[in-house]
Amino acid sequence: MEIDHKPNPYDPWKRPNRRRIGEFLSGLTRLMRLWLVTAVVYLVMLVVAGFFLMPNRGQVERALVFAVTEEVRKYDGLAFVAESPRRIYAAARRKGLDHWIAEVRQKHRIGSEADPAFARMWEKHLSDLRGLGDRQMKLLILLAMAWAGPMAALFAAVRVMEWINRGRRY
Repeated sequence: MEIDHKPNPYDPWKRPNRRRIGEFLSGLTRLMRLWLVTAVVYLVMLVVAGFFLMPNRGQVERALVFAVTEEVRKYDGLAFVAESPRRIYAAARRKGLDHWIAEVRQKHRIGSEADPAFARMWEKHLSDLRGLGDRQMKLLILLAMAWAGPMAALFAAVRVMEWINRGRRY
């Protein structure tokens, strides 16, 4: 009995031949490499900018705390004078926003005449929380368009320059 051993192309232990990144880059022209580097650097810049610009829950909560402190100052002008905004916000987060608001109203003796203003602030806070996902998605779409538009224009310019350069050589 003879066994003819031929290599199996579907051998699970054999590593498939993949194109290496060096082979890919060696096929690019200088202008295409420049476009690729520019695209990556610009993408990194937009990702960093998006990280800092992305709206989050903390911003919405800070806006509510700021609105509450301003409303309380209408009734007690010296409220929160000696406290830093960070300490005020930390106290509000620690106690829970609704409990903190009730405590502040009680501490500064703010009665029912301020109920409509506090109700408006709370409703605005809830609507801002509900719209947070939409605002984040809009920013992501804007950042994607801010990357894709200029990179497409730059890609087209690179291709035109390569076409002109090819025509000049022949």
